[in-house]
Amino acid sequence: TSGEFAYESAGMEPFVVGEGPDGKIYGSTMLPLWLFRTDPQTGASEVLGNPSRSGGELYSLLSLNGLLWSFGYPEAYVSSYDPARPWSFGDSAEHNPRNFGRMGDGHLRPRAVILGPDGMIYVGSYAPYGELGGAMGVFDPVAGQVVENYRHLIPNQSICALAYDADSGLVFGGSSIAGGGGTTPSEKEAAFFVWDPVEKRIVRQMVAVAGDTTTPAMAVAQGKVFVVTRPSNSLSVYDIASGEMVDHRPIEHGSVVDVCLGLHTDGMLYALTNNA
Repeated sequence: TSGEFAYESAGMEPFVVGEGPDGKIYGSTMLPLWLFRTDPQTGASEVLGNPSRSGGELYSLLSLNGLLWSFGYPEAYVSSYDPARPWSFGDSAEHNPRNFGRMGDGHLRPRAVILGPDGMIYVGSYAPYGELGGAMGVFDPVAGQVVENYRHLIPNQSICALAYDADSGLVFGGSSIAGGGGTTPSEKEAAFFVWDPVEKRIVRQMVAVAGDTTTPAMAVAQGKVFVVTRPSNSLSVYDIASGEMVDHRPIEHGSVVDVCLGLHTDGMLYALTNNA
């Protein structure tokens, strides 16, 4: 038998949003993956399509040199989209969006993406299903390929927050004890680390707040790194010059949402929490 019925759905869940190279707001839905954009000047919105080989959702967006770079779940697929060109997804230079493939070993959910030194894109990811230990990779947007990848950078932990300080040339990162789906964490505390891109190694590592297990957000401002950790929901301040944590304070307006801490052009740091 067959028949028809009518219903009004709740719609697809937005998973991530970010600023595009054209001043518009881009975002990804979740299961299935659709890239959408909104013009904040006119309020007009449109659904563009799936810019990735991923079928789940985009975890991170980054605008660079007129392109919107996206990093999707699963397997941390990388793609670029030029809003000035017609939509034609594929794997070659003439395609738009263009797929560049996977970030590699240890990358499943690419939660942290930043522009680092020498125009390289640094990607931090949660581990694959059934495995502990995520990865930090370096993607060259000019060459269109992964040029470095570090699995178990923090042993048995995933990399979920990154920040870059152009003055010192250092990359800063935070971990989560969580592994891929189906795993039980083997470690007890999340790590804060300092990565030297020239020496290609961790030059300093510490625990921001004792007992905290994840680092949802991080930002650099005025020679300091501002680090959010949970479950204490604390804001810690790392002084780059001295190499020490110089302040800790509670965040009293809700739990900070993943990767939702940033420096505004007005010189203030802003965060998004689950209720403020």
